[in-house]
Amino acid sequence: GAVLLVRPEFALFVGLMGLVLLIRRHLPAAVLLGVTATAVVLPWPAYNILAHDRVILMSSRGGPNFWMGNNALAIGDGDVASNPAMAHEYVTIIEGNPELSPEELEKLFYRRSVQFIREQPLQWASLLVKKVFWFALPLTIITVGLTR
Repeated sequence: GAVLLVRPEFALFVGLMGLVLLIRRHLPAAVLLGVTATAVVLPWPAYNILAHDRVILMSSRGGPNFWMGNNALAIGDGDVASNPAMAHEYVTIIEGNPELSPEELEKLFYRRSVQFIREQPLQWASLLVKKVFWFALPLTIITVGLTR
């Protein structure tokens, strides 16, 4: 549960771990994982609802991260360091809105991402194919490696 507060993207892996435990019929361990993760994480979204009047599950980085994968400068690999133009645009957006809190910036990045998807559906679909490839490639390598 604590790893989710530091790295919210691990929620996928915690969920998959719980699913594996269920499939392997380790119900007590699956329940313990779910209860523990929930108990550790639940106070944070509860605080965010009270403080910001909306649900922010664990981090206000969701908007920027979503934008990094869904904008006209994205190339589909999710690596900002290898994309100087996108890194520059990211900094420009933040510096151009100094009055916005991290939570307000999150909303701005989400809006820009959705706008890009609506205005450039073919470019977005192309990015989606690339992202699926980059996501599946390591899984394929691991699977092939395990079967040898």
